[in-house]
Amino acid sequence: MGRRGTVALCTIVKNEERFIRKCLASVQGAVDEIVIVDTGSTDRTVQIAEEMGAKVYHHPWQDSFSEARNFALQFVTSEWVLQLDGDEELERADIPLLREVVKSRQVNSLFVPILNYMPDGSISRLYYRRLFRTHLGHYQGIVHNQLVVSGATGQAEIRIYHHGYNLSPEEMAAKQARSERLLLKQMAEEPDDPFPRFNLGRIYRNQGRFQQAIQVCQEGLGLCLPGARTSTYFMLLFDLAYCLMMVDRLGEAEAYCRQGLEEDPKNLDLRFTLGTIYARQQRHAEAVREYQRYLDTLARCEREPRYGFTTVIVDSWGFENRARYHIGQCYIAMGKLHQAEAWYKDLLREKPDALCFRGLARCRILNKDLEGARQTLESAVASGYEDAFIHFQLGEVWRDMGNFVESVRCFARSAELAPSNVDVLNGYAHALMSAGQYEEAAEVLNKAHALAPSHVGVLIGLLRAYQRRGRPDEARAMVEALSALDIADAQANREVGDACVRLGLYSQAIFFYERALVLARPEARVLGNIASCYAQLGHPEAARLGYQAALELDPNYALARRNLAVLNRLSAPVKA
Repeated sequence: MGRRGTVALCTIVKNEERFIRKCLASVQGAVDEIVIVDTGSTDRTVQIAEEMGAKVYHHPWQDSFSEARNFALQFVTSEWVLQLDGDEELERADIPLLREVVKSRQVNSLFVPILNYMPDGSISRLYYRRLFRTHLGHYQGIVHNQLVVSGATGQAEIRIYHHGYNLSPEEMAAKQARSERLLLKQMAEEPDDPFPRFNLGRIYRNQGRFQQAIQVCQEGLGLCLPGARTSTYFMLLFDLAYCLMMVDRLGEAEAYCRQGLEEDPKNLDLRFTLGTIYARQQRHAEAVREYQRYLDTLARCEREPRYGFTTVIVDSWGFENRARYHIGQCYIAMGKLHQAEAWYKDLLREKPDALCFRGLARCRILNKDLEGARQTLESAVASGYEDAFIHFQLGEVWRDMGNFVESVRCFARSAELAPSNVDVLNGYAHALMSAGQYEEAAEVLNKAHALAPSHVGVLIGLLRAYQRRGRPDEARAMVEALSALDIADAQANREVGDACVRLGLYSQAIFFYERALVLARPEARVLGNIASCYAQLGHPEAARLGYQAALELDPNYALARRNLAVLNRLSAPVKA
């Protein structure tokens, strides 16, 4: 055992040159030695680490994080280990606290908060044992390994920032593929352990593979011991509720949230998700109540770290601004537009953020005050909020004001800030089409299509762009792609039906128009269009019935009356 109160940074790395310098710089003055095990870097990781005073050891990767971490521990000479990953950094303001707590004789390990920076700009938090006495700890599990330490443990507010999730889509996909492979291996080796299933379900959840995530989470919950309310149990419960919400199984999602909150009322993730479920169910007053409870609980967790201590990952730790935004949106949905506007104005005075600007702008748009909305959004940009959706909303406002040049400029900036967001790219493309720039729109839509091949809005946009540029073969290909999807929006089905008519695809047009009729109240125009398609296909009796049905809905529908008269005249018997 090393000299009392000494600390070693101990980490395993591979190809971390992007982060490793920041990681090692953050512990200068906090640790007495730096021990690094490199598992096969091909970049400058080792060179940078050695330049910064680390003792670097080499060890071939054995498909197990625990094996590598345990190998590294043998080289530590200090009493305590501070474990960081190469893509993490220590909050330097907390160094005095770290140096103080390692003098303790009362505990053998300490839980500290890890703050994970996510690709969408949010922050999740978890408490994890990252400080422990060297000779008493070891790791278990080939992936998402767990530290095992004997003796008493404690808690200290020594913050660690993790940047490893804030990667490009390609890097994130590679990382998830590696973790998925190792987790499937771990599940085969440890079939009764729910923890690997939680981690696999989370990968599926983050990839949008919600049905697979639901299955894995349900299996994991089935493995949890009756009555044992561990962190794994609550995390499985939350992920299951979230995924059920995302596939519109809202009643089941609500039941799981309520179950978890009965057992842990301060669970922030379940509280925030329940608010979102209520909002989606149009139960807006209940949603406001749950969002406010989330905010109250979060505030107390921040004031009282002991109250907020949990070994459960808290995905919604940084959702304060989202909860406040959603409360305002609920006021709007309840018809309390003036209350919503006052809410956002108060928030902007107390604690401004991009979402508050967006909420206030929406209130002004609904009040038909486009100029006020424009000023609000431009004030947000002038205040330094380079937010993709601020520019997106500003583009919509300029479009509605008839200024397509400014609209395209704003949408283009939005796409620069969020180049992988399909909805942003889709909005940009539609702005380009409004400005008559169909070739440019098709180029943007093809980028979006590569990211999300089944995105209905993107496919409809491509269909529209190809038609306007006289490219019927490509337009027909989009119709085929849309025919294979379950489009749950009546207006979208009507739009595709209209496009099919222009392409002369009358059978396909009938298919989309009939889906629109199922999804929304029948419209005379849609019935008339179906009738016209039957007429073009040589089915006059079906066309006649369609026009009659359209006129029953709207006796003043002139086109249907005229076409019906033509059909009746053509079918009238010829007098001898």
